[in-house]
Amino acid sequence: MSQSRQLAAIMFTDIVGYTAMMQKNESEALSKVDRYKQVQNEIIHKYDGNILNYYGDGSLTVFKSVLSAVECAMVLQQSLLKSPKVPIRIGIHTGDVLYRDGEAYGDGINIASRLQAFGDSGSIIISGDVYDKIKNHPELKSVHLGKHRFKNILSRIDVHAMSNSGLKIPKGSTITSTNSNDQDSGRVFNRKFRSSIYYVLISIFLVALVVFIVFKIRQREEIQFAKNSTLPALSNQLNQIQDIGGKGNWELYFKYLKLKKDIRNRPEFIQLWHAITSPLSIYTNHSGGKVYAKPYSNPDTSWFYLGKTPLINYPFPRGLSRIKIEDPNYQTQYDIILKYFNQYFKGDTLHYQLFRKSEIPENMVFVPGRMGDYRITPTLPPVYIGDFWMDRYEVTNAEFKTFMESGGYDNESYWSYPFTDGEDTISFDVAIGKFIDKTGWPGPSNWELSDFPKGEGELPVTGVSWYEAAAFATFKNKQLPTLFHWKYVSEPHGAPEIVKFGNFNKKGPVKGATYNSLTRYGTYDLPGNVSEWVFNSNLSKRFVMGGNYEEPSYLYNSTYIQITPWSRTELVGFRCIKYSKDTSQTPLKQNFDQVKRDYNNLTPVPNEIFQVYKGLLEVEKTALNPVSISKSKSEYWIKEIVEVKVPYEDAPMKILIFLPSNYKTPHQTILYFPGIDSHYSNDVADIKVDDRIDFFLKSGRAVIWPVYYASHGRGAINMTNVNSWKQTYRYIITDVKITMDYLQTRKDIDFERIAYYGFSWGGGVAPFILAVEDRIKIGVLSLFGVSSVAKYRFKEFDQVDYLPHVNIPMLLLGGRYDFDYTLEQQQAFYDLLGTSKDEKKWMIYESTHYVPRSNLVNESLDWLDNYFGEVEKIDL
Repeated sequence: MSQSRQLAAIMFTDIVGYTAMMQKNESEALSKVDRYKQVQNEIIHKYDGNILNYYGDGSLTVFKSVLSAVECAMVLQQSLLKSPKVPIRIGIHTGDVLYRDGEAYGDGINIASRLQAFGDSGSIIISGDVYDKIKNHPELKSVHLGKHRFKNILSRIDVHAMSNSGLKIPKGSTITSTNSNDQDSGRVFNRKFRSSIYYVLISIFLVALVVFIVFKIRQREEIQFAKNSTLPALSNQLNQIQDIGGKGNWELYFKYLKLKKDIRNRPEFIQLWHAITSPLSIYTNHSGGKVYAKPYSNPDTSWFYLGKTPLINYPFPRGLSRIKIEDPNYQTQYDIILKYFNQYFKGDTLHYQLFRKSEIPENMVFVPGRMGDYRITPTLPPVYIGDFWMDRYEVTNAEFKTFMESGGYDNESYWSYPFTDGEDTISFDVAIGKFIDKTGWPGPSNWELSDFPKGEGELPVTGVSWYEAAAFATFKNKQLPTLFHWKYVSEPHGAPEIVKFGNFNKKGPVKGATYNSLTRYGTYDLPGNVSEWVFNSNLSKRFVMGGNYEEPSYLYNSTYIQITPWSRTELVGFRCIKYSKDTSQTPLKQNFDQVKRDYNNLTPVPNEIFQVYKGLLEVEKTALNPVSISKSKSEYWIKEIVEVKVPYEDAPMKILIFLPSNYKTPHQTILYFPGIDSHYSNDVADIKVDDRIDFFLKSGRAVIWPVYYASHGRGAINMTNVNSWKQTYRYIITDVKITMDYLQTRKDIDFERIAYYGFSWGGGVAPFILAVEDRIKIGVLSLFGVSSVAKYRFKEFDQVDYLPHVNIPMLLLGGRYDFDYTLEQQQAFYDLLGTSKDEKKWMIYESTHYVPRSNLVNESLDWLDNYFGEVEKIDL
């Protein structure tokens, strides 16, 4: 346990009438809190104050100087009395503050709090100790309000009110004061009054008892109201929040904080509290940094103080947020944090390296190394990304001019990479001759006479080839980032919210950070503005990332854009990185030598060839020999596990059957095919009813989940072997056919109303299943698309050949910013689908590789109701 003491001037502030404001106009009250905190943050730091805590609508601040505290309080009142007015009262005392394990204690804090409560809106109440230290400053005026007793304070406190112009003094009728002479005279009582005092004390006790009882009754009523009314309303509001959007969730978070004091131990509150928060831990190399946060989508709001580092298991709002870590001795660290609403990613522990300004390369940010994975570098192979520095902004015209003025186009040592055009290698002199401006002078293609247009020095440089960008990087002792670096800092999963601040579909490039498009570790302008060259190649082309001011925002994190390295368009610029000395660069700089699929010219095989494919997938009917393994019951469903024989191996296949409780049979039924995470599981015990399928059961439908080959530990597959994949898909289709044969034997399943529901991987394999299994009547796909060339390995199982033979009603749900199934891939899937236009529906959401739950639930159930009809409950 660590503790220390400090003599300080202590200031308490509080918004007057805040509860009544909330009841009258909640949004206006919250906006006043935002203004209150913003003004405090701006002013208090100027007077060397330290805000220790915010208490809802109040705050505790300490100052090293009493004079600073009083002057700061006066400026605060003057600022907040201006429109839009925020009515506050302030109390100031001086005394010892005890700091223990990050918390502040002491009588001085209690007295400052009581003085604040003594005041009215617009007043500053100070103790006698504070008055003694400012009374020789003639510009500071005050009035004496006498000595007063305060709750839990043993001795009476000498009370003064600041009376400078504009400040309010509590009305005389509302205060009971005594001067020092009263103290002496008060000791002499006339005996005839003693009995009256006795009765007065009894009366006071009885009144206090009644007040206490009324308070407890009202507290119980408020708790009951919160439980029966407020919590359900907030729960409903939670369902309306977008998964990535941070603004609505932060507003909900503050509402929950107000309830937390009274009902924090109730299970209803705990359940919802965990639904909107996730534990966050933040460590820095120098402890004591102050951590602040705000919703990403509302960058102009005031910062909310979380605490000092190390910050351990802080209940942080889900959604996308901006954070900053401040330490007066180090450069402020900025970042963004995405806390997922789903549970596929657990709570975060973040480590930040704080640097002094002199230690940081100019206009660069430090990015700690980590292993690439689906969370930070989706669609890329897992590669370790070592520590590196990245340019905060895109390279500007003015910066590129320094390269030219240093003889950049003449010094061959800067041009580290061979000039190639197809299979030909070009000499340095010939290549340099291509890098000229409008007037034929060396420089970017949109410059004149080797100079950028007047007034555009701070705009990103464009009109440079990949070779010129790489040469500039060498000149600065830097390099171009790879796909892995670029994706890491771009926060791909946060794209739907981040692109709202990107420069897309605008008139031209802008100065760095104009649109406040913050990305990881303090970088800006990755979304839009200008596309950016990265190091990696694809055959003879180089990747460009981020999209630009003329493109749609869904291209933000697309890795499908590659252009010739000789391109010198006004839409492409770049930024640089510096590697850590111990970083292995080879795997990061790997080439991706594959031909991009032309989705506009996809030609399915003729029908006669498809019939051959289909014939190879026929399964002879055999005895299934079903065996019931287990049966269990939960609140909404009954779970049964059955084993059946399959023709391709001796081990039986398990089928998990979830039947809804309290609904009439036979049941409408959903045949479920899960995401690729089931392939990486080795245990059937991992199969659980989660938010991907629970709504089907709660709506009265049965869900059938076969343990498909190559999932949950069943069967082996070599992910890189073509023949292994072919065999896997044959077995999976056999599993579906066997499952359908088994369902046909059950009386509790409505065999004429079976729907296919595929999630992600299930969306990808849907064409193979639905084109050859005609007992399935309708389909719902959450995430889908024609496979890219990276996944297209074998002709016998190309979705393009199967899609035209799927003709059942199909509901397709996709994300505009999906990096696994891009819009281009989704469009190809929709166009090739054999279903008539009036029976196929494609919904696009502002999301990445997920569908917002409310949309998934509503659209799926509406689709089932439309084609299968509503289900009937059993009357109990």
